Amino acid sequence: MNFDIGFFVIGIAMVIFYLRLAQIRGHKKKIAEGRTRTKGQKAAAEAVKNQPPYSVTSWWLVALGVILMLCSVALRTYDWFPSQYHTYWWVVATAGVIVFIFCFK
Repeated sequence: MNFDIGFFVIGIAMVIFYLRLAQIRGHKKKIAEGRTRTKGQKAAAEAVKNQPPYSVTSWWLVALGVILMLCSVALRTYDWFPSQYHTYWWVVATAGVIVFIFCFK
């Protein structure tokens, strides 16, 4: 398998995605532990304790991200797409990862 710029770009996009998830998890953990300064956030800490660390903002965006990433796999592997688009498979995959960044809160 040849290494091209697409793998590097998708790797950076995935690192940004996981950093965003870590940021969300850290923020919710901070609220759940009560290390906040405002009264409104302290009241919300009780509600956050029994929730999962992530929640989906829009299932439509999740579906769009999955479809974009599956289309990029098809674009990379199948020959029934026009040949001039095979080199740009990573653009579609990166768009799917970027859509995934906005799916979670």
